[in-house]
Amino acid sequence: MTDASTDRELQDLYFSIYDEREAAGFILPSNIFKKDHIPLLQSALVNNMVLNCRDELDQFIEGNVILLLLY
Repeated sequence: MTDASTDRELQDLYFSIYDEREAAGFILPSNIFKKDHIPLLQSALVNNMVLNCRDELDQFIEGNVILLLLY
């Protein structure tokens, strides 16, 4: 995104990751999105990935605890 040469190109790229940004809670209309918003978007996407990994890790640990209790 940082390599986009025009606002329109940037907005098209932004629009193309709709599912990812929606999952991260970053809802900003495509026609408003500018290069100044990129750090905020990156933070939201990284935060969402970390939280998802944390949830998966918690599920993994919980599953292992249950297995240990069964044996």
